[in-house]
Amino acid sequence: MKKFILILTLLFIAAQAMALDSGSFEITVTINKAPTIEGFTPIDGHRITEDDLLEISVIADDLNNDTLQYQFYVNGVIKQAWTADSLFSYTLTGDDIGLNSIKAEVKDNIEIVQTGEVEIYVFRKSPDLPAEE
Repeated sequence: MKKFILILTLLFIAAQAMALDSGSFEITVTINKAPTIEGFTPIDGHRITEDDLLEISVIADDLNNDTLQYQFYVNGVIKQAWTADSLFSYTLTGDDIGLNSIKAEVKDNIEIVQTGEVEIYVFRKSPDLPAEE
């Protein structure tokens, strides 16, 4: 916000200096709008088994048509740093058994917004049973 006020002040001073001339000029100001998150998966309470592939995805929009980037977290740890891909696939391991929190962040050129944090539950994979004879 301070940068915005400084830019407007400089533009005002420049406008005053130009006012001595009878010419006219136009100032265009673009206000950045933060990205909006339209959807996020998995849903809260999702259940999955270790060794399965967990797909985390974000549907986001930006009113300024800025290019969006995404970052994905599992249990507060970044599992995929900033990328243009809104889908992240993560193979669950035995270390993930139990309750896990999932979230993502979306950024345009200026602002970062977060999805809500959802909890998923990872179950232990069933043991392979011997074939019946």
